Amino acid sequence: MASKRCTKCGAEKPPNEFHKGKGPDGRVAKCKQCRRVERVRRSTTPTVSGRSRRSVEHLQRLEELKATAAPGMKVCSQCLETKPLSAFHNHAGFPDGKGAWCKGCMSAAQKPKRHEFTLKHRHGLSVDEYDRMLQLQAGCCAICRVTNPGTVHGWFVVDHNHATGVVRGLLCGRCNLGLGQFEDSSDRLVAAAQYLRSRQGD
Repeated sequence: MASKRCTKCGAEKPPNEFHKGKGPDGRVAKCKQCRRVERVRRSTTPTVSGRSRRSVEHLQRLEELKATAAPGMKVCSQCLETKPLSAFHNHAGFPDGKGAWCKGCMSAAQKPKRHEFTLKHRHGLSVDEYDRMLQLQAGCCAICRVTNPGTVHGWFVVDHNHATGVVRGLLCGRCNLGLGQFEDSSDRLVAAAQYLRSRQGD
């Protein structure tokens, strides 16, 4: 087949200007350029939920980077960084078998969802309830008052009574570990404080 007519723009173009597909000739009906224009239009139209879309500039830059990516490398459609294929999760829906977002961007995007899931299923809290608790604590740990949670996931830890499950407050990682090491015993904590005070001059 010397050429193929695009059903969108009507132009006659070489077969390699059409993506492979399930058509009679093994190619899709619309040329690559028309499909690219449609993709940009869809990507810049606000979603029903109001979530922001990528800008035209972002998508144009993505196409430019993809065109210059070396073999074995892939451009993350989120952060626009060119990374080895090993930096992407497997995904059968893409020609190279790898997803569009790198592992780092995927993890960052899923972080709020993991936080919401943990709050709901482990502590019976909603994100709004967590935020209200943190606001009442002035945005800091209920014990040491630091504003940096110091945790891997970046959230303050929900402290709860391990016997009853009742939520007590939000703690930084160190204070939460400290209570755990002292097995939530107020007597041991008071004794530890007295011990430290008695040896301040040592």
